[in-house]
Amino acid sequence: MTAEANDERHMVGVALVDESIRTGWWLLPEAIGALLILRAVVRLTRVVPHLVDVVR
Repeated sequence: MTAEANDERHMVGVALVDESIRTGWWLLPEAIGALLILRAVVRLTRVVPHLVDVVR
């Protein structure tokens, strides 16, 4: 998906359901949440291949 199409989808949400774009102090918790999700995904990619050895 192009950045232009993504912007259009977001603007539709703002227009149709009166969404607001969060800024200010919300940016820090959102960034922390995104980093925690990224950390969990990376950790799972390292752990899952070793599960085969544990099951055997």
